[in-house]
Order: sequence, then C-alpha cells, then structure tokens
Amino acid sequence: MYESLVQLKASILERADLLRVRCGSQAANPERRLFEDVVVEHGRVYIPRSLPFGFQLGAPNRCFHNAWTVALMRKGFRYAEGYVGCGVAGHNVLAHGFVVDDEAAYECTFPEPASWYFGIEFDPLLLVVNRQTRAFSSPDDWLTDSAAALRRLEDARV
Repeated sequence: MYESLVQLKASILERADLLRVRCGSQAANPERRLFEDVVVEHGRVYIPRSLPFGFQLGAPNRCFHNAWTVALMRKGFRYAEGYVGCGVAGHNVLAHGFVVDDEAAYECTFPEPASWYFGIEFDPLLLVVNRQTRAFSSPDDWLTDSAAALRRLEDARV
C-alpha cells in the first residue's frame, strides 16, 4: 500500500485535479467538489477480504453493478465506492465498487481481493434515484442522504 494514508489521499486529489482540467470550465471551478474530494474527506480504509463461501463473483468490468447487487440482496453488507490498490504493492489506483461490513471490504468482481480498499458507503437505493433522476446536486448530498437511508435500509433487508 502507499506508505501513508496522506500519500494515498494526495494521489486521489491529483486525479481530481486532472479531471477538473479535462472536464473544462464547470469542473475547473475549485469551489465545485468532485467525488474524489468527498472520498478523501470522508473515506476510510477497509481490510481486504474475499466474498464468503456461497457467493459468486460478478461479471468482469461491472464492479459497481456487482457490489450494488450484493448490497441489495444480503443483510450485513453495505455498498461502497472509492479506490482500490492493485498491482505491485498496490500502487495502481483504480476507481472501484465493493461491499463492506463494519471492518472489511469484500471483493465482488476481481478473482482476488485488491491490496487495499479506501472509500465511502452509499445507500444503493439512493444511487438508483440519483442515476435515474439526477436528484442529488453534489457528492456531499449523496453522502448526507445516504447515511440516513442506510440505517433504514439495513432493517429492511433479509
């Protein structure tokens, strides 16, 4: 993994700066927060684990969908998005979707867990609303609305 969490966060913020430059004037506004900014501010490191016995990995290149499906179907797992470290010593940083419990991240797509997982939890039902209606205006809104809804969703799952 990165030698420190500070280095990892700096690497993610570098990605955000590149996105701001590539996406033009609207994203270039330093007042506009991107997903990367929210992950760095609110994210946490999770211990990597494989899915428990009885689970099947999802389709390759569908990590967000795979994790979303597991989070909706199984009590105890929550949907998370963020970054994972792959390759030698986990220095290859990829955006990724995964599921978490109170202490670990569980891989739903790769045959083996990544070296490290860093991200934030979201309510998968709110993500459906966001992607279909664009109802949330910023990553901060997603995080705030999601935290309250996660508590309600946990009681409703099997």
